[in-house]
Amino acid sequence: MKITDVRFRQVSGRLPHEDGEFWQERLIQPLDVYPEYRQRGRGEMQRVQDGSLAITSIFVEIETDEGVTGLAGPMNLDIALIAHRRFRPYLIGENPLAVERLWDLMYRAAVHGHKGETMFAISALDCALWDLKGKLFGAPVCTLLGGPVRTEIPVYASALGYSLESDKAGKVAKQFATDGFQATKWFPRKGPVDGKEGIRANVELAETLRDAVGTDVDIMLDA
Repeated sequence: MKITDVRFRQVSGRLPHEDGEFWQERLIQPLDVYPEYRQRGRGEMQRVQDGSLAITSIFVEIETDEGVTGLAGPMNLDIALIAHRRFRPYLIGENPLAVERLWDLMYRAAVHGHKGETMFAISALDCALWDLKGKLFGAPVCTLLGGPVRTEIPVYASALGYSLESDKAGKVAKQFATDGFQATKWFPRKGPVDGKEGIRANVELAETLRDAVGTDVDIMLDA
């Protein structure tokens, strides 16, 4: 079996969303150490005529001479370009089942790119290879990696994009707990550059969340 092509497909669709803006808050970013970037607002998603939000993503599909394909994604355009221009040539003609070898080829080819978007690109192609392998053998990838070790996994409610205003955050967190989640993750906007004021804001957020969910729900802060 050999890889015959690595194709990238852009898929567009609509996301129903009627309750105001999709992103109420954005992630803190390294550029926020500079005041002019710290003041940037959240990204806005384009609304179409029926009121839904336009959404576009890119997926990668690895094809073989035996008709088995592997799929992975989504990814943005920057990552897709790296995967296509930098790593696609190392996959064409190779055995798709040699997953470790192909990962090593791509990693070694990226002499100055062992982090960031380059690793995202390698990861997308690696996931597509594992998807292909799972389809070929008719087995979940976890089985190929040694088999499951549990029948259930814990889940948490992510608050990415939700407002950090005390009343709104508390209401959302309380609803998460009511829905049965045993943990929730939040994304503070304040960092070291915000000094003691930022520390107080983050502490207040944590206190608001704890008051909302009680003592039996875990709270994670992702900064």
